[in-house]
Amino acid sequence: MQWNEEQIKLLAPRKREDGSVINVYKTLARHPKLFDRFIKFNNVLYERSLPDRDREMVRFLSDTPASERNLTNSRHSNHQGVADNPI
Repeated sequence: MQWNEEQIKLLAPRKREDGSVINVYKTLARHPKLFDRFIKFNNVLYERSLPDRDREMVRFLSDTPASERNLTNSRHSNHQGVADNPI
């Protein structure tokens, strides 16, 4: 893929030692506004601007597939009428 000037600027600081860029950055570079927000979100997590408990909750929710989450009082639980077998 040919990168435009803006995308090249976004990806330049993200290059590894071998010059490669991980796929998540390349994908996000196609949507510069999303790329910017993703980077800001990561900075919030890694600069410890959130309390430890909140940061771990965000990591849990973002790393765990929805089907594996065990959250009490979930509004998506089968007790609320959600079928076991989706159509």
